[in-house]
Order: sequence, then C-alpha cells, then structure tokens
Amino acid sequence: MKLGFYSWFIAVLYGLVFVLPVKIKIWKKHGLQIAYQDMVKLANEGNLEIIKLRKRTKIMLAILVGGVLIEINWRLF
Repeated sequence: MKLGFYSWFIAVLYGLVFVLPVKIKIWKKHGLQIAYQDMVKLANEGNLEIIKLRKRTKIMLAILVGGVLIEINWRLF
C-alpha cells in the first residue's frame, strides 16, 4: 500500500511532536535528548554543518531523509 506524501508528512510530524518527547523522557540516558536538541537547533538555524552533529543526530537525519527518498521513489515508479 502506497502512502501519500501528506499522510507520511503528518505521520512524521505527529512522531516529532507527540511521540518523540515522550521517548526522550524514557531514553534520556541514551542521549536522545541531545540528538533532539541538535535537530531543533538545526531546524532553527538552517545550518547544515553535519560534521559537528553527534552520531545519534546523524541517524535521526538519515531516517528522515531516507523516508523522503522512499516517498519520491514510490511516486516516480
């Protein structure tokens, strides 16, 4: 089943707004809060200095970018 772009976007937005803060409280020891703060800082500044970002932040970015690429491939093919 192919998800539309908007439903995927809403799902990601829902995950970032509602699910992720709860997960951060649970997984605070694992450094996810730091990664989340990096993501917020990246979104606010719009500065893509990925070299300075921590490993977990890179993983979160990779998941988001991968989701977008998968959606583009579904639309094209």
